[in-house]
Amino acid sequence: MAGNDIDMAVEPASIKGWSNNLFHPVVEEFAKNFRERDELGASLCIYHEGRLALDLHGGHVDSARQQPWTTDTLVPVMSSTKGLAALCAHLLIDRGQLDPEAPVSEYWPEFVANGKELARVSMILNHSLGLPVLKTPVKQGGFLDFDYICELLANEKPFWKPGTSVGYHGLTYGHLLGEVFRRITGTTIGQFLRREIAEPLSADVWIGLPESERSRVSRIEFIEPSEKGNWAETESTRLIHSDPESIPALFVLNSGGYATGDAVNSAEAQAVEIPAGNALANGRGLATVYAPFATSGQFRDKQWVGQDTLYRMEEVSSATSLDQTLYIGTRWSLGFQKSVDNRWSGIPESSMVLGSRAFGHGGAGGSLGFADPECGISFGYAMNRMAPTPGVPEKCQALVDATYRALGYRSCGSGSWRR
Repeated sequence: MAGNDIDMAVEPASIKGWSNNLFHPVVEEFAKNFRERDELGASLCIYHEGRLALDLHGGHVDSARQQPWTTDTLVPVMSSTKGLAALCAHLLIDRGQLDPEAPVSEYWPEFVANGKELARVSMILNHSLGLPVLKTPVKQGGFLDFDYICELLANEKPFWKPGTSVGYHGLTYGHLLGEVFRRITGTTIGQFLRREIAEPLSADVWIGLPESERSRVSRIEFIEPSEKGNWAETESTRLIHSDPESIPALFVLNSGGYATGDAVNSAEAQAVEIPAGNALANGRGLATVYAPFATSGQFRDKQWVGQDTLYRMEEVSSATSLDQTLYIGTRWSLGFQKSVDNRWSGIPESSMVLGSRAFGHGGAGGSLGFADPECGISFGYAMNRMAPTPGVPEKCQALVDATYRALGYRSCGSGSWRR
């Protein structure tokens, strides 16, 4: 499809890149983010039916607006990391190396302790395992020590009988899945991601950033969830301030300092692997790694996974109207967020409205990567100014909405985009 190079000034930023004609309305929304929605720096990419359809970047990597965002700028994408880890897990499932319905202890024998005999791998992936946080006090910097956190998790008693409730495993997800992964493969999720997905696709995504890539990294303006008034007021944020033993409070305050302060921007934290939340990427990288899973598993002359695996990636595995960590509605396939409509809740920007078959993962403050097999798109957005929302913020949802409208989708009143 015909397209155009993009080079436009949007005070106080400039936007560069390329878009085919179909997605020009998405270019306009990206520009509107800088004009009206306080965007600082960002990148956006879309593949459609296996071909690059839009690739944009704009703004600045610093709050003083002195250094422009470039085509290869990287930024922390927070919990969009979980989707990258899940892609790795599904490759193992497709190859018969990982059974999602096997007990976790089949791969990690020590995990059986304290009532976790019935915990299955699928319960890690769909956030029903019962270890959304740790009760045992975590030492300062603890989440940077993979072995230390895994030992705590193996000995921890779950908050609920595994599989009987749903609560976002905001940080523990990565260590739980990562240790199962390591027991099977002898390697880490980050190493597997590079070798099996990122390098074959030339995708700029990293879990565990090498020093050689650090010069390309933008800081993210990290808003502490423990600061009153910074985040949308929910029951979860209320509990952070009022009940230190609650799951939301332990998520933030028992993280060894990782979920507070500026840890996500530190070289030390970016160099290790936290497969729940410390990936570095850009919009093109996120869209590229999801691209094979938007086109029946066939991409660039390679069959990446079979149809059964693709169906499993998009099928809802757990759902709740009251997530035990976030206190909003959540819907999950195995490892991925599904479209979820919380507009009824009165909590601004607590939804993520995608197509009904789409699967992916967003990150705190606004990043998002997903695939939609129904319309053959993969989507990646990464930015460096966090929005204070528990779901996908307006500046990201507006890009998603414009993408679906460009493809002829007419309504999202049902909670997902429909033609």
